[in-house]
Amino acid sequence: MNHSFDCVVRYADLGDAPRYARGTLEGQALSAAVSLDALAAVLNSTAMSGYFRLKHGTGMDASPANLRALPLPPLATLTEESSLAALGRQLSACAPDDRTSLLEEMNAAVLAAYEMDGREVTESSPTGPSEA
Repeated sequence: MNHSFDCVVRYADLGDAPRYARGTLEGQALSAAVSLDALAAVLNSTAMSGYFRLKHGTGMDASPANLRALPLPPLATLTEESSLAALGRQLSACAPDDRTSLLEEMNAAVLAAYEMDGREVTESSPTGPSEA
């Protein structure tokens, strides 16, 4: 699991921040609907790690501009009631030694949210598809 994304703040939660830091009204409304737990599941997935490897060549580049430009799955998959949010909550409460099976389940749920089956990640990797 990559720990680069331990702190993510939604525009909707920046009420006391200066106006320029709060984003647009549309951005605030959209961010209010997103569960931080679901977002944590997406950001810690192998799909997102693969995206960063393809886009940036190496690991995670967690600059604010790059975070805002992330290709997120449909909003309906990121709500507080979503399975991704439930998995994100389980991940944060789980002991590190118990994460392996949970990460596999989370990765499968993230791929399903993107309507991918995993081949897209390996087929587009810089080294090509892995030999199975």
